[in-house]
Amino acid sequence: MEEKIMDKVSYDILYQSDENYAPVLAVSIKSLITNNKKLHFRIVIIDCGLKSESKKRLVKMVNGTHIKLLFVSQSKLEEKLSNSKIASYTGFRKNKKSYIKILYPYYENAARRILFIDCDTIIKGDIEPLLLMDLKGKTMAAVMDSTVDQNYKKLIGLSPNDPYYNSGVMVIDSDAWVKSGIYEKIQAQIDSGVKYNTVDQDYINMAVKGDCVILDCRYNFQPFHLVYSASTYLAVFHKEGVYYSASELNEGRENIVILHFFRYLGLHPWDKKSLHPVESEYKKWIMRTPWATYKWKQPQISTAIRIERLLYILLPKCIFLRLFKLMHDKLLHQ
Repeated sequence: MEEKIMDKVSYDILYQSDENYAPVLAVSIKSLITNNKKLHFRIVIIDCGLKSESKKRLVKMVNGTHIKLLFVSQSKLEEKLSNSKIASYTGFRKNKKSYIKILYPYYENAARRILFIDCDTIIKGDIEPLLLMDLKGKTMAAVMDSTVDQNYKKLIGLSPNDPYYNSGVMVIDSDAWVKSGIYEKIQAQIDSGVKYNTVDQDYINMAVKGDCVILDCRYNFQPFHLVYSASTYLAVFHKEGVYYSASELNEGRENIVILHFFRYLGLHPWDKKSLHPVESEYKKWIMRTPWATYKWKQPQISTAIRIERLLYILLPKCIFLRLFKLMHDKLLHQ
C-alpha cells in the first residue's frame, strides 16, 4: 500500500460489515448520529460484500446530517496481505472477516485517530471523550472482555494478571499502530503456527500487550452486566484485581455510552424469543432505519442451545451463570 498522506482527517469512526449485517450496522450508525449531533466526523465502512441497494440506504440515512460517509472495499485493504495465511483463519468463532479491521490503519487515507465500533452496538451517549482522549503514548485503548477467564489468558501466552481486551470497541492511534508493526506482529504469530480461538481478538491482545489503555466499561458495555449484578458476576468469574470492580460496573451500567449486544444464549436480539437483554431497545432503533420492515430468517437452534435456554429460565441466576461459565470455558479451551 502507499504511504498515508499527511493532510488526512483527524477522526474516523470505523465499521465493517457484509450484507447480512447491514440492518445491524444501520442501527449502530443511526444511534451514533442521533446521540452525537454536535460532533463532525467521518464514518468509514469496510465493505465486506454490501449490496449497492444497502449502501444507497445508508447514504440516504445520513444525508442532511453532519456526517460524511465513506465505503472502503475489503479487497482494497487486503492488498497488504500478499501471501498471508491470515484470511484462512478458522477458530472457535469462525467469522473469517473479523481480521480486516487490523489492516485499516495502513490505508493511505485513514485518520490519525480511529474509533472502531462493532456493528452489533447501540450508541447511547457522547463519544467525543474517545476521540479526544490521551492514549498516554500507547497504541490503542479498549474495554476488558467479560467472558474470557484467567486460565485462557495463560493458554494464549498472557499472564493471569494481564488485562484481556474485547475488540468490539477500540480507540486506535493509526500512526502508532503502523510504527509498532501491529499487523506484522499478528502475521508473525500466524506464521509461527499459533492458533487461537477468538478470531482476531486473541491476536490483537498479544500484539498490544502492555501497549493498550484500559477504557471505562461504559464504552463497551456487554450483555452479562445487564443481566447479572456486579457481585454475582465477580463471584462466578473470579476476576477480582484484574477486571472492573463492582462499583465500576455499577457506575458503567448507569452511564452506558456504547452498548455491545453480541449473541446471548445463542441468539441475537432480532431473533424471535431471543431472551436477549437488549431485544426491546434494538427493536426501537431498527424502526428508525430503512430496515424497519426487514424480516430475519429464523436461525436453527441446536439441542445444546435449547437446553441452555431452558436452564436459564428455570434456574436461579447465580447457578445458571456457573454452569454457563463451565461450558463456555470448556469450549474456549478446545
